[in-house]
Amino acid sequence: MRSVCFIDYWTLKEAYAKARGLGLSLPLHSAIFDLSLGDASVSVRFDKGVADDPSAWSFSLMPEPAYPLALAARLGGTDRAPVLIRRLTDVRAWGVSVRRA
Repeated sequence: MRSVCFIDYWTLKEAYAKARGLGLSLPLHSAIFDLSLGDASVSVRFDKGVADDPSAWSFSLMPEPAYPLALAARLGGTDRAPVLIRRLTDVRAWGVSVRRA
């Protein structure tokens, strides 16, 4: 269970860092997520060194069996844009070869 929580937090932090265009240059302690609200709700607070407004962001955590997925979206006003996520079941149908290292 502890490793699942770590992966959830890591995935959220990675989504935020990528959305900001900062990548791994963003210190991991800079964004603190709270998943205790239930109903897949995610709240965030930022370290003093991060010049950002938590209310300007929307986060979603969508745990998938094989790959956890997190979405970080900067809100552009009061409207939330819909996000459609489709599960791909058969990559071979694309005619792309998949190699495993």
